[in-house]
Amino acid sequence: GEGEVGWMHRVKSDSEWDDSPNTAGGARKGWEVWKQGKEESSGAVAVAMVLCGRDVAIAHVGDCRAVLSRAGGEAVELTKDHGCNNWAEVERVKGAGACFEWGRLGSTLCVSRAFGDIEVKQKAKIKGLSAEPEVKRMRISASDEFLLLASDGLWSEDNGAHGFSSFQHAVSHVRRELETNNNNLEEALRSTVTTAVQCAECDNTTAVLITFKKLDQVQPDYKPVVFRGRPKFFNSSKDAKT
Repeated sequence: GEGEVGWMHRVKSDSEWDDSPNTAGGARKGWEVWKQGKEESSGAVAVAMVLCGRDVAIAHVGDCRAVLSRAGGEAVELTKDHGCNNWAEVERVKGAGACFEWGRLGSTLCVSRAFGDIEVKQKAKIKGLSAEPEVKRMRISASDEFLLLASDGLWSEDNGAHGFSSFQHAVSHVRRELETNNNNLEEALRSTVTTAVQCAECDNTTAVLITFKKLDQVQPDYKPVVFRGRPKFFNSSKDAKT
């Protein structure tokens, strides 16, 4: 491709959280109180891509996502989250003798595929949890523009007020940036991640952008200056004398 760049942005440190009950910080504090005394282990989700010529393989586990921008900025979803809204995944979990409760696997995890997440006491993975990735293969066409891979912090529903609630929203933002900054990938990705995390979100966010062609440049949208109230004009020579 023309190039690629990865950029990671950590949103907030624990000390910066607002612990009031109606905020994400308050919810996080409540979760911490709830799990006190419980042994636990950590886990991770991931998305990866292998590009060989024009042939691409996308593998993902959990709720990291990949999206392709086709000609004109059409967003093509290349992954589907492994969770309670994925009916194929719900059936897989049922076949393993487990289920989703309150939108979480075994009422614990919001994803049904992940690395790690071993139950300490049982010394085994949570029932129904798998680390096997789902793999999609495709071929990049001459009109395809770029691929965006990102962790769940970019896509979380909690980001909807300020960030990206859909694949198309993210693709449109990246495309607009590339069209107005001479195809500077780092600037485009920095803007994308910064925009997505402008809310009370506790996830870190990592994104990778891979381009296959340079986009034609357009003039950025003109934003006229709007005065609040009537502007005041002063006579500089008179003011100087006084």
